[in-house]
Amino acid sequence: RVSGGRPFLNEALGGRPGCYEVSALTLSDQEIKARKEVKTIFQENGIPKTDIYEHPMAVFGILRSKNPRAPTLVIGSHTDTVQKGGAFDGRAGISMMLETLRVLKEQGIELNISILFTAFSGEESAAFGTAFLGSRALVGEITDDILDQGPPGGKTFQQVLKERGIKPDDLKTPFLTEENFGPIIGFVEGHIEQADNMRNEGVSLQINEAIAGANRQKVVLETN
Repeated sequence: RVSGGRPFLNEALGGRPGCYEVSALTLSDQEIKARKEVKTIFQENGIPKTDIYEHPMAVFGILRSKNPRAPTLVIGSHTDTVQKGGAFDGRAGISMMLETLRVLKEQGIELNISILFTAFSGEESAAFGTAFLGSRALVGEITDDILDQGPPGGKTFQQVLKERGIKPDDLKTPFLTEENFGPIIGFVEGHIEQADNMRNEGVSLQINEAIAGANRQKVVLETN
């Protein structure tokens, strides 16, 4: 059960859970719809409107500690997918995040830290040829080179932002800061395993000690 029985995967995707025909590229109608659904579930689970923040590349809801000096733990995942990426890459982590919120509110659990629930876009590189757009925007690491990225023959990141009424330069200002949310002590993301080791070993849940990073370089080959 997720968030009072409202199935986020069904509502946000408009398709069967697990269906590999699901596509929600960064800043597409389907991806933006997913973030709006997250915002609605934040409200339904008791996060005040004043504690819900909408960023061009993310939506946040904060469950504040009564201690004004408490640090903040970020929990969440991404709403975008690759083409036909299926229902669970990113979305499973968001469902886990929303279930965590529901349980904390339903059972009246008070923590000594604040929890910042977040659903962000732009994790995958499928839409614009470069990954981590949302993460970079939240920490103010969007550059002009990144804004000019786009698929061959397609629209650039900057063009799509403008079509959505978003000022590209706004993504150059950090949002996920201590000034906005207090000292941030970490980020937790629930995620599906993108292999079959856990299934083969009969393991339903594990904690990873490290994750793979990504570094993309543009290579131009010239021949005589």
